[in-house]
Amino acid sequence: CALPILKQFKRIKFAEKLIKNKIGKEIDHFVIIPNYKEHLNKLNATIRLLTRSDYPYKNIYLVLAFEEREEEAKKKAMKLVKKYRNKFKDIIVTYHTLMSNETGGKASNQTFAAKVVDSYVSKKRVKKDRALFMYSPYGL
Repeated sequence: CALPILKQFKRIKFAEKLIKNKIGKEIDHFVIIPNYKEHLNKLNATIRLLTRSDYPYKNIYLVLAFEEREEEAKKKAMKLVKKYRNKFKDIIVTYHTLMSNETGGKASNQTFAAKVVDSYVSKKRVKKDRALFMYSPYGL
């Protein structure tokens, strides 16, 4: 479970670090949360930690990477978007359709979401040299 690791981020003074960096406030940060059949409360806890750090979460694009075959995915996504839509610069929700040559789970959802984000960045004219991409390495 990554929650103990995410709690460590609360101790990092992100705002201080950004102020020291000349372009820190201009960085668009994309956080990809890959998941497959995660409980809604676990997703909520992870997202809530992002909003409670001193990192300027209005610079964060939250990316929820679901798998299309998960029956509850759309329902969970709707609840999360409704709850957190005013907390982030944008929320991007992806639903990965599993191909015959892929293994199901978080890794393939994450890869698909990264491709969607790349397209989003181009379409929205986000400056790629000021974009930071991160995913939950522990899959929550």
